[in-house]
Amino acid sequence: MALCTRQVSASEIARRIGVSRAVLYKWKDEIIGNSAYQTMRKHNEPSLEAERDALREEVARLNQEIRRRQMELDILKKAEEIIKKAPGISISHLNMLANDR
Repeated sequence: MALCTRQVSASEIARRIGVSRAVLYKWKDEIIGNSAYQTMRKHNEPSLEAERDALREEVARLNQEIRRRQMELDILKKAEEIIKKAPGISISHLNMLANDR
């Protein structure tokens, strides 16, 4: 199993059981065949470094989105303050106009 999953080198496995690498591979071919071997091999999974880098990029993107949304919220709050102070402007009338769209 270790040979197929590449957890240990073929040389190390052969040394442990006292046979040559050629004999080890011959046994592997006789027992499981090539198609089973291919499915047992480790799949190319992204390295931890690549995964970490991708997560850092995602965090940076999300932080940028948070800053953008906070700026939008601040602008809307300031606009609300200005509208409330302006004479003759009714918030309920503005809400009604916005709902008609």
